[in-house]
Amino acid sequence: AEIIFSRFNKTYFPGERVIGRVVVKDVGGATHGGISLKAEGQIIYGKKKKFSSSKNPHSEIFTIPLLHKSRKLAEEGKFNAGENEFPFEFTLSPLEDKKLVESYKGVYVVVDYEVHIEISKTLLGKSIKQKEKFYINIPGFGFNQAWGKSMKAVEFNISDKNLISSDEKQKFSKFGMSGILENVNCAIDDPFVGHMTLHESELDIHSLEIQLVRVESYSTENGNIREGTEVQNIQIADGNALPGIQIPIYMIFPRYFSCASFEFLNVAVNFEVNLLVIFKNGYQLTENIPVRLHRKIAS
Repeated sequence: AEIIFSRFNKTYFPGERVIGRVVVKDVGGATHGGISLKAEGQIIYGKKKKFSSSKNPHSEIFTIPLLHKSRKLAEEGKFNAGENEFPFEFTLSPLEDKKLVESYKGVYVVVDYEVHIEISKTLLGKSIKQKEKFYINIPGFGFNQAWGKSMKAVEFNISDKNLISSDEKQKFSKFGMSGILENVNCAIDDPFVGHMTLHESELDIHSLEIQLVRVESYSTENGNIREGTEVQNIQIADGNALPGIQIPIYMIFPRYFSCASFEFLNVAVNFEVNLLVIFKNGYQLTENIPVRLHRKIAS
């Protein structure tokens, strides 16, 4: 059995109809006990346990249901020889006390939407099950109420003077770099841009890089968890940069491993960028800047 959506990218907006078909190929006119469809959406969060026991064999994984739809596609009957199609359709609306959240695949938080089909009791006496993911984008999702749609530029300075401990200061002689990120209140479909300029460096530079970090947080009865993990790392410049030359910063947000920033019930996903200066001797300077991602509202 195969689940085919009407849209090639399988991406939908809240309130839209999800349309598709289930295709079953049969060569012998086999009987079946009925075909049912179920669409589900949920937030999955938590950590997998490294070790399990008979008392507690499961991972510390929790779920928040967001969507549930069910349909009967066919009653008990017989497949025709060849290709059999069973159309389906449902509207994207959340459970009564919930709201839809954008699709997202992280490390400790996942927002997942799937269509499941089950063909009951075929000729061989076994049910056939199949599932297929689909994706939800939400215009306006992730807007910071205080910032709205306004651009929010951030200037930064990376310098040996910012180092706190004497041990850190001993590693570096003179270093200075400044720049600007043009908008940290960024639409997720727009490029993340800015520039940086090296002023001085007595140590040889190996690489200048920008790193996108997801910050996933959630609370359980055991306390609050906050984990930051790398999404992607992009090299901006290789080797020693020329002082006084503007170096452009340009990054595209990945489709599946980033989403509009959100806080929902006890779960939140936010993002940060790290600007990295990596020296040839292995030392590193980092500037951390929080960013807010949102989905544009169609005009």
